[in-house]
Amino acid sequence: MVPLPLYTAMVVYYYLVAPRFETEKQRAYLLSTLSASVMSCISLPFLWTYVTRGFEGMYTVGQEGWMGRMAEVGVITFGVYLFGKSPFFVGVMYADCIADVSVCT
Repeated sequence: MVPLPLYTAMVVYYYLVAPRFETEKQRAYLLSTLSASVMSCISLPFLWTYVTRGFEGMYTVGQEGWMGRMAEVGVITFGVYLFGKSPFFVGVMYADCIADVSVCT
Protein backbone atom coordinates (compact mmCIF):
# COMPACT_ATOMS: atom_id res chain seq x y z
CA MET A 1 0.00 0.00 0.00
CA VAL A 2 1.74 3.13 -1.26
CA PRO A 3 -0.43 6.02 0.03
CA LEU A 4 0.19 5.46 3.74
CA PRO A 5 4.02 5.41 3.46
CA LEU A 6 3.92 8.47 1.19
CA TYR A 7 1.68 10.34 3.62
CA THR A 8 3.93 9.35 6.51
CA ALA A 9 6.97 10.57 4.58
CA MET A 10 5.26 13.92 3.93
CA VAL A 11 4.41 14.33 7.62
CA VAL A 12 7.95 13.43 8.67
CA TYR A 13 9.41 15.80 6.05
CA TYR A 14 7.16 18.62 7.28
CA TYR A 15 8.10 18.15 10.93
CA LEU A 16 11.81 17.90 10.15
CA VAL A 17 11.96 20.95 7.88
CA ALA A 18 9.22 23.23 9.27
CA PRO A 19 11.15 24.39 12.37
CA ARG A 20 13.73 26.03 10.09
CA PHE A 21 11.16 28.54 8.84
CA GLU A 22 9.90 31.38 10.98
CA THR A 23 6.43 32.20 9.63
CA GLU A 24 3.38 30.09 8.96
CA LYS A 25 3.30 31.41 5.40
CA GLN A 26 6.78 30.03 4.75
CA ARG A 27 5.88 26.66 6.28
CA ALA A 28 2.72 26.47 4.18
CA TYR A 29 4.78 26.20 1.01
CA LEU A 30 6.91 23.27 2.19
CA LEU A 31 4.57 20.52 1.03
CA SER A 32 3.72 22.36 -2.18
CA THR A 33 7.42 22.63 -3.00
CA LEU A 34 8.00 18.97 -2.19
CA SER A 35 5.08 17.85 -4.33
CA ALA A 36 6.06 20.10 -7.24
CA SER A 37 9.65 18.84 -7.11
CA VAL A 38 8.64 15.19 -7.05
CA MET A 39 6.11 15.64 -9.84
CA SER A 40 8.63 17.54 -11.97
CA CYS A 41 11.21 14.78 -11.59
CA ILE A 42 8.65 12.10 -12.39
CA SER A 43 7.54 13.96 -15.51
CA LEU A 44 11.01 14.25 -17.09
CA PRO A 45 11.06 10.77 -18.71
CA PHE A 46 7.56 11.38 -20.06
CA LEU A 47 8.60 14.73 -21.49
CA TRP A 48 11.62 13.16 -23.17
CA THR A 49 9.48 10.37 -24.63
CA TYR A 50 6.93 12.93 -25.84
CA VAL A 51 9.65 14.98 -27.57
CA THR A 52 11.24 11.93 -29.21
CA ARG A 53 8.18 9.78 -30.00
CA GLY A 54 5.18 12.09 -29.91
CA PHE A 55 1.99 11.72 -27.93
CA GLU A 56 1.06 8.23 -29.12
CA GLY A 57 4.55 6.91 -28.38
CA MET A 58 4.53 8.49 -24.94
CA TYR A 59 1.09 7.09 -24.20
CA THR A 60 2.09 3.59 -25.29
CA VAL A 61 5.40 3.52 -23.41
CA GLY A 62 3.81 5.16 -20.35
CA GLN A 63 1.35 2.31 -19.92
CA GLU A 64 3.91 -0.45 -19.35
CA GLY A 65 7.19 -1.22 -17.64
CA TRP A 66 8.96 1.15 -15.29
CA MET A 67 7.33 4.23 -16.82
CA GLY A 68 3.90 2.77 -16.17
CA ARG A 69 4.81 2.12 -12.55
CA MET A 70 6.30 5.62 -12.24
CA ALA A 71 3.06 7.08 -13.62
CA GLU A 72 1.07 5.18 -10.99
CA VAL A 73 3.36 6.39 -8.21
CA GLY A 74 3.10 9.96 -9.53
CA VAL A 75 -0.68 9.87 -9.50
CA ILE A 76 -0.72 8.38 -6.00
CA THR A 77 1.83 10.94 -4.77
CA PHE A 78 -0.23 13.84 -6.07
CA GLY A 79 -3.41 12.34 -4.63
CA VAL A 80 -1.78 11.97 -1.20
CA TYR A 81 -0.58 15.58 -1.42
CA LEU A 82 -4.10 16.80 -2.24
CA PHE A 83 -5.56 14.66 0.53
CA GLY A 84 -3.10 16.12 3.04
CA LYS A 85 -3.88 19.69 1.93
CA SER A 86 -7.65 19.18 1.79
CA PRO A 87 -9.74 21.42 4.06
CA PHE A 88 -12.01 18.43 4.64
CA PHE A 89 -9.16 16.45 6.15
CA VAL A 90 -8.68 17.24 9.82
CA GLY A 91 -5.20 15.92 10.28
CA VAL A 92 -1.66 16.75 11.19
CA MET A 93 -0.75 18.62 8.02
CA TYR A 94 -3.96 20.62 7.85
CA ALA A 95 -3.85 21.67 11.47
CA ASP A 96 -0.20 22.70 11.47
CA CYS A 97 0.43 23.74 7.90
CA ILE A 98 -2.70 25.45 6.64
CA ALA A 99 -4.92 26.54 9.52
CA ASP A 100 -3.14 29.86 10.12
CA VAL A 101 -2.56 30.75 6.47
CA SER A 102 -5.09 32.95 4.75
CA VAL A 103 -6.62 32.16 1.35
CA CYS A 104 -4.65 35.06 -0.19
CA THR A 105 -1.27 33.52 0.58
